[in-house]
Amino acid sequence: MKRTYMKPHKEREERRDARAELLRQLATWKTEDGPANKYQLEKKVKTRRETLYNLIDEFKRRQMIHIEKRVRTKTGSISEQYTITDRGLYSAAMLNPDLESKIAFKLGGKFREMKENVTRHRVESFERWAKMARTIIVSGKAPPNSSMRMEIRADEKGRVRGAEIWIKPWGDLLKSARPQT
Repeated sequence: MKRTYMKPHKEREERRDARAELLRQLATWKTEDGPANKYQLEKKVKTRRETLYNLIDEFKRRQMIHIEKRVRTKTGSISEQYTITDRGLYSAAMLNPDLESKIAFKLGGKFREMKENVTRHRVESFERWAKMARTIIVSGKAPPNSSMRMEIRADEKGRVRGAEIWIKPWGDLLKSARPQT
């Protein structure tokens, strides 16, 4: 039986590695060098330009980085310069375990608070999805052609670094299981 989900899984891992490296570079960026721009980050992070730009857009949306300033270049275009936020520092620590102690020291009590919030959110999400899966298993019925898969990732020391749930589109059932924001 051919498993078609392996290739996207590999692509996710490559994107996760690029995400970790970009956050590492931003977290360890020297303040005396000023904020980092896309060109400087592209030189430091060995990934495709498209991936880097997509990650920067994602990090801005998720408030992991913010635009420190906008500068007009010699060619007349605008260059955005970025600094990492506390949320970005926390994510950098989770994706780069060797930075965790330095970042925890830098953030102080806020680091512990962020870690507790993430853990609580993961538990709540898991409980919601488990409740939905239990209902389906007990009833013996699920939406046609549907599937659900859960992955929990741990680092080499056994610390949980991430959890994801993949669901093949379930329409109204999926909408009712999502948290209301």
